[in-house]
Order: sequence, then structure tokens, then C-alpha cells
Amino acid sequence: MRGEVMKEEKEDGENENSRNKSIQLSRKKAKRLAAKAAYKERRKARRLNAGSGRSKVFEADGLENVQYFIHGNLRHTKPYMFDYVARTKARWFGRGILEVYSAEFVAYSKEYYKKAIESGRITVNGTTVSTDYKLKDGDKIKHSVHRHEPPVSADPVVVHFEDDETVVVSKPSGLPMHPCGQYRHNSLTYILAKQRNDILHQVHRLDRLTSGLVVMAKTADRAASLSKQIRLNQVQKTYLARVRGRFPTGPEAFKDRLQEDSSMITCHTGKEEEGKTTTASSSSFYPPSSSSSPPLPSLPPKTTLITVSAPIACADKRVGKQVCGERAVAIHKADIAKRKGQIELKREQWEKTLKHAQTTFRLLSYDGTTSLIECKPKTGRTHQIRVHLEWLGYPIANDPCYGGQLFESN
Repeated sequence: MRGEVMKEEKEDGENENSRNKSIQLSRKKAKRLAAKAAYKERRKARRLNAGSGRSKVFEADGLENVQYFIHGNLRHTKPYMFDYVARTKARWFGRGILEVYSAEFVAYSKEYYKKAIESGRITVNGTTVSTDYKLKDGDKIKHSVHRHEPPVSADPVVVHFEDDETVVVSKPSGLPMHPCGQYRHNSLTYILAKQRNDILHQVHRLDRLTSGLVVMAKTADRAASLSKQIRLNQVQKTYLARVRGRFPTGPEAFKDRLQEDSSMITCHTGKEEEGKTTTASSSSFYPPSSSSSPPLPSLPPKTTLITVSAPIACADKRVGKQVCGERAVAIHKADIAKRKGQIELKREQWEKTLKHAQTTFRLLSYDGTTSLIECKPKTGRTHQIRVHLEWLGYPIANDPCYGGQLFESN
């Protein structure tokens, strides 16, 4: 009898401990979810205030302090002091500040960040902290540097069209659209602001190395309207790219890819899609022209259209390297599983958030070494055309990031 009572007391104690652990886990989970919800609300508020925020960015720099000078065929900007400021992201909560800077911001070494934190060049909420300080929700981190930007092309930003609401300009190759990475003043938005003495709103983007037409808006409302047209696929963008080898005009060249996943490549002959309201064209990654090159033979307008439907995912977030196809699906599923803390996922758990991408290609000409092709993306994923062409086995000729190689000029 005594033994049965002791057994019951032991079971009650184990049940109580189990309940306490469940309560602790629930509290931790609730706290984590509340922190993420607050973070999302702050991001939403920042997006709603994006229009006024753009003005504040330029006011903080002071356009009168942005100074350019031309040397040879390059545009330089004079060095200046700058503060990198950020709010802590949800994935940084509870991590050491030195660990976060070393892992997330790869422009400098871990040793540099250690010295910057100790010397006060990196602060949290305006205060110097130790290198093992744990970041919390709401922390504001700041990194003060003397900034030296790489030069960009000195080609002028030409205005091709302008009315009361819209401006269409030609972006030179090598010039980023907006401040990013090593570039700030040497970006299209800053150069236009300095050139025109007003602020234009970005509607869409081109990769830094891509040249071509860019549509800008004079008001936030016009920018939102044009962006909506792009999201609804009412705008047709056309790109020209030069790729290695002779781009095929039939499915026989894609046997390996078709065996892997036949649903990802389709080949058909027919008229181009009609009914688009706006067209913007751009050319990307052209190698240096040569007067000795043979003339490019033109092909009949009704050539085979190669359509690639392959999802895209980021394989390396630090450098922005993208991949597509089955590898992209695997990376996406692994990312979702990690966030949910699950090993096995049902299809509906990851399929809706997969970044589907579709591009149609058409051969225009071949010069014996490279092909000039027309590219029409139906979606607008990061590096989409470059990734799809590399995946097909015909990378852009001088794009070393995605299978090509740099051209050297005398």
C-alpha cells in the first residue's frame, strides 16, 4: 500500500514537472512570436512611410555635399563620413554583436569589427558595448566609417521621355539603381537627384551590370500605379543578351535538362504575346565591339521560342548568388523546414512561397562565337535571366558570376 502511494506521488511530481516545462516553453514561444509580430509591424510602418523616408535619406546626406568628379571615362565621388544604421532583425535576437557583424556584413573582417566595437565606431542605441553584447528586439546598431566608393561609368544619364508624372532614362552598365553594398552616391537615384535637383521614385530595377531604359516616377502615387501594372504582368520588358555559343532553335539541345524535368522547358514557334500596355527595353552584358567582327546575319522573325519555367532561390545570402530548378526547390524546402523546426514537410507548406520564374528566349543572330538573344521575363526575380541562361548551358558571355568570363580590352 505504501509503495503504491509513493508511486502515485512520483507520477504526480513528474506530471507537474512536465506541465511546468510546457508552460515555460509556451511562454518562450509566445514571447518569440510577440517579438516577431512587433518587428513585422515596424517593417510595415516603414513601408507605409517610404515616400517621406526617401526625402529624409537625401536630406540626411545633403545633396550639396555630394561631390562628383570625372577622371578618364569614370565618375568618382569624394570620400565622406557615413553611418550605417540598422534595427535588429528577428534572426539576430539573442546573438552576440560581433557574431552578427562578422556573419551578416562581410565587407570587413572579424578582427576589424572587434576593434570597431571596442573603439566605439560600432554602437548600440548610441552607447559603446562589449563584443559579447547580446542583441535584443528594438536595438539600434550604428557603424561609423569613412566611406570610399568604387568609380562607375561616366556615361551621361540621358532622359529619353518626360511628362508631368513620368521620366524615362537610359542607365549605363555598371551603375547601380539605388544605394547598395559599396555604392551610395554613385547610384542612379543620387546622380539623377544631383543632376535634376529633385527626387524621383523608383518603379522597377535593373541589375548593376545591365544597361537600358528605366522608368521613374515624379510622385509616389504614380510610382505605385506603375509598379502595380508590373505586378499584374501588364508591362512587357524586353532584354537583349549576348551568350556563349550558338543558342539553339529546337529542343534537341536540351536533352539533359529535359530528362531532369521536362516541365521546365518548352519550345514553340508562334507570335509574341500581345496586349501589353507598356514596353521597356534594355541590353545587358555586351562585350567590347570590334570593327573586324563579321556582320550579324538576321534571322526570320518566326524563330523558335524557348520558354524556361524554373523556380529561383538564393544559395548564398551574403553575396546574393541565385540558383534555379531542382536545386532551388531543395534550398527553399530546407529553409522552410529550418524555420518551422520540422524534418518532413507537406507540399502545401512550401509550394505557395516558392519563387516561380519564367523567361522566354529567342535567337536573333550568331557571329560564330556568341549569340545575340531576345529575353522576355514573365516574372521579375533577382538575376532571373542570368540564372536561367546559365541553367540552360548558355551563360551571358561576360558574366563571371553565372558561368561567363570577363572580356579584356586593350
